[in-house]
Amino acid sequence: CGDIPRKVFLSNVYAVDPLVSVVTVNKNYGDQAKFSNIYVKTSDGKNDVKVCQWSQGSKTPSNLGDGPSGTLCQYSESDVHINE
Repeated sequence: CGDIPRKVFLSNVYAVDPLVSVVTVNKNYGDQAKFSNIYVKTSDGKNDVKVCQWSQGSKTPSNLGDGPSGTLCQYSESDVHINE
């Protein structure tokens, strides 16, 4: 897609076994993700799921962090339900 800002709004989503995270945004491109009413199910029953993480976008992106963060990853813990 190139180095342009992307915005996504996820509402009423049921995600199963996300490999890395439900969403990854590129901090240096100005990406934004908003979440509401997200359900995540893991087959191993673990609750250490990354809902939203941010990276430095490039050919080989590097992970910079995860969790709610200003305009990058917009959600509260009450918006996310893991293995419920």
